[in-house]
Amino acid sequence: MIAESPVLLIDDDPQMTEVMALLLRANGLTVSTANTPSAAFAALAAGGLRATVTDLHLGDAEQGGIEWVSTLRRRWPEVPLLVMSGDQGAEYAAREAGASEFLLKPVTPEDLTAALERAAPSH
Repeated sequence: MIAESPVLLIDDDPQMTEVMALLLRANGLTVSTANTPSAAFAALAAGGLRATVTDLHLGDAEQGGIEWVSTLRRRWPEVPLLVMSGDQGAEYAAREAGASEFLLKPVTPEDLTAALERAAPSH
C-alpha cells in the first residue's frame, strides 16, 4: 500500500517541479506537487503521503531553509523528509533539522528514487 501513496515534491520553481514529477512518474511513482509553503502544508495536512521531497530554499517562504525543514519535521514527524539543495555545505544542518536524506542538486531521477527507497521503502 505504501508504494501507491504519493510522494509530495515541493519546489518554488514550477518548471523544475514538473520535470522532476514527470521523471518520477516515469519510474512508476505517484507524485503530488506544491510550489508554495501553503500548498505544501495543505497537501501534508491531507495525509497519506509516502514521503516529502523539498527544496531547501523556497523563494517565497517566510522562513529560511533550515527553519523550513525544522517546521516540516516538527509538524509531520511521521513523513520521511528528503531535502534537495545546491549547497553541499547545508547537508549537516539539514540532517540535524530532521532530513531523512539530503540530495545535492542537480538531482538525477535515479538518485532521487534510490533515496526514496532508503527513506520510505515501497515493500
